[in-house]
Amino acid sequence: MKKILLFIPVFLISLSVWAQAPKNDNCDGATLIPNLTNFCSKFGDPNFSNAGATPSGFGTANCFSKATNDVWYSFVPLKTDINIVVKGQNPTAGTGGTMKFIEAALYSGDCNGQLTEWECASDNTGNGIINLYQGGLLVGQTYFLRVQARSVGKDGTFQVCIENYNPPKAPEGDCPKGSILCDKSPFVVQSVSGFGQDGKEIKAIDGECFSGGLGGGQNIEM
Repeated sequence: MKKILLFIPVFLISLSVWAQAPKNDNCDGATLIPNLTNFCSKFGDPNFSNAGATPSGFGTANCFSKATNDVWYSFVPLKTDINIVVKGQNPTAGTGGTMKFIEAALYSGDCNGQLTEWECASDNTGNGIINLYQGGLLVGQTYFLRVQARSVGKDGTFQVCIENYNPPKAPEGDCPKGSILCDKSPFVVQSVSGFGQDGKEIKAIDGECFSGGLGGGQNIEM
């Protein structure tokens, strides 16, 4: 979003701060997360930090306390459901970074137009972890993750873990429409060579379909 500053001294100060802002300070510069299969950012990764960020031009998300120093990420799902965990500083348990009181929101839409908010989560108790789940995603559509701290001064690094998956089919109340857990669909074995490690297993099994062995009723002896 374009910022207009009225006074030259303010402009110079703002320019200095802007130079330190991360590339994903706004939605249109969102950092792409390309692989959503068991994705977890590394601890202390500078690409997952809101240090130096400024409030973006979009309004406050539904569960946010206010608009603070948010950063943006984008992803394109290959499956319909997604679970996102964002971890920051936890005083008693394992930590994912230095950020305190994390807030995050999930959007779809256009950074230069209108965004639709789907999910929002806020850590207002200092647990150091929040979770976002959304089903029914449109495969191939771009979605955005917005992350910030509840107040300025609580910013820092954080860890994002994402799992994108197709959920199991819901069970049905009637047998003809029952969900299939497994079936007996045929498959093709392209070729089999050799007799394996046990050349006498046909004689040992002595099944009816193996009666007389192979080769026109002749037993195989090794």
